[in-house]
Amino acid sequence: MATSPEPARRDQPPVARFGGFDLNLQTGELSKEGTKNRLQGQPLQLLELFLQKPGQLVTREQIRQHLWPDGTVVEFEHSVNAAIKRLREALHDDADKPTFVETIPSRGYRFIARVENRDVPASARSSALEDAVVDPHHARRRWLAGAAVTGVTALVLVVLSFALRGLRQWVQEKTARPEIQSLAVLPLENLSGDPAQEYFADGMTDALITDLAHISSLRVISRTSAMSYKGVKKPLPEIARELNVDAVVEGSVVRGSNRVRITAQLIQAVPERHLWASAYERELADVVELEGDVARAIASEVQVKLTTQEQARLVSPRPAANPEAYEAYLRGRSLLFSSREKAAAYFETAIKKDPTYAPAFAGLSYSYSRRSTDSLPGREAMALAEAAALKALALDETLAEAHAALGIVKYRYQWDWRGAEAEFRRAIALNPNFAEGHRSYSTYLLVLRRFPEALSEMERAYALDPLNRGIHTELALNLECLRRYDEATAESEKALDADPQDAGALRLIGLMQLEKGQAREAIASLEQGVIASKRAANSLAALGYGYAVTGKRDQALEILRELESQSRQRYVSPVYMAFVHVGLGNKEQALVCLERAYDDHDELLVGIYYRQMFEPLHSHPQFHSLLRRMGFPPLPD
Repeated sequence: MATSPEPARRDQPPVARFGGFDLNLQTGELSKEGTKNRLQGQPLQLLELFLQKPGQLVTREQIRQHLWPDGTVVEFEHSVNAAIKRLREALHDDADKPTFVETIPSRGYRFIARVENRDVPASARSSALEDAVVDPHHARRRWLAGAAVTGVTALVLVVLSFALRGLRQWVQEKTARPEIQSLAVLPLENLSGDPAQEYFADGMTDALITDLAHISSLRVISRTSAMSYKGVKKPLPEIARELNVDAVVEGSVVRGSNRVRITAQLIQAVPERHLWASAYERELADVVELEGDVARAIASEVQVKLTTQEQARLVSPRPAANPEAYEAYLRGRSLLFSSREKAAAYFETAIKKDPTYAPAFAGLSYSYSRRSTDSLPGREAMALAEAAALKALALDETLAEAHAALGIVKYRYQWDWRGAEAEFRRAIALNPNFAEGHRSYSTYLLVLRRFPEALSEMERAYALDPLNRGIHTELALNLECLRRYDEATAESEKALDADPQDAGALRLIGLMQLEKGQAREAIASLEQGVIASKRAANSLAALGYGYAVTGKRDQALEILRELESQSRQRYVSPVYMAFVHVGLGNKEQALVCLERAYDDHDELLVGIYYRQMFEPLHSHPQFHSLLRRMGFPPLPD
């Protein structure tokens, strides 16, 4: 006698199978061939909707009602497109050659994969039910067959069960408004149809980050880390986890001949949940006000507390730049950390187009201060940097970037320690999320041997810019100054994980290995740093010092000759030569180099107060005289 089919266990979760995937509709767990992912938010809601209607047209209006049943205000077209895109990414589906989600032009979408519901009792699976659920392409014709009544009833009960579970989840999510304390603005997508406009979309991203960064109660990830996701396809929860934020903003920019349109949406990271979306459009000449519109809307949606000054800054329109000046400024910003001379040229172009545009002067100041160790003597570079920073502040005293730029000039060039600290504190007060401001202030504190304070500021910079390799290295330097060598090495290795040819990290690791007596390993690291930097002066100086203190005198002297040869072709800081002389025990020659750097107002000279390699000079009267002339406090005992 045939055995009756065993009924399904009631405690098993509802699972749908399609195209090799298993979806647990209770947990959102999507698995295929042993690999598991967790779907959340809109991708899960969309997939549930499609599984309820296999093979049937699902209109865009039905999607709207399913995703935003409470009337949430969204920029509908963009939001639906984004939701469909994320679902296809989760399923590894191709929009042009779909396996799962087929686009029906001007109407909606259709789920075309074979669907099975595993928790439906076997006894209820009549042939008509198999026809209706398993073969969606013929669902309508076979539905009319009268033998499917029992199976259809079972299917309706299953779908109703799924819908009720989804409703409960939706109600639970809607009852509590998420508390958003941290945010990342992902690179806005350039939808202008012109690859040459990428810089413009990047500039809009940068401007939006800058506007939101002025909110002290909100941690906003800096441009450097946010832009690392440009062109990267990752699930939003994964990006949020890497950046340690509660929510992300994503969107697009369309620039026409005379108009700009920005579409943005705010998405909670965990659980993934769409909170808001909208579109804004203005004349190109009003692009600065357009950025402000978007920033104000986001600030309102995340419901952060604003100070009176922050409210005034978001509400008050900022001075609009000449469109051509603004374009040149955006190009300069994009090159500031890769090609300083080219960046300076763009900032100068922006100033010619609009002599009243303060950010262009601030950018010019940064480009000059960073060239003082590249191609210009400190006296020349810093004088130009100071003039640009002062002009920026004369035009806009509230510009945090200009205050920080002036702070750099004051301590590196003028040795005005109090004045520099006042500028850094003002910059951070104006823009609490200004990662570069925290980073510069940390370096200032490090120079003055205020090591715990310096570490605190660098940790703040790291929280705002976690993917910036330079901050990893500078955080390692802070830890090294506190003699926390293991932690410092770990931070340097993080930079090397991102870029094995990071010369700064290799130099620091090599110098720490010297301090720990690991001569062979140190020389190997320093030699690798010279190769990675293409024989840059700073890496050569570190290697020369390493050769000198490990007894390789001839190699150290050869490094000195190479540095002197480079100095006949371009500016090379005398401090680099002093490094090698100190290692060789040539105190008098080292002091001659330092005095020459003093005459040049070389910015690297400020490092002699805290760097361990200069400790052999601490007993020399001339060294103490040099420190006094620079305004340093007496060295600690």
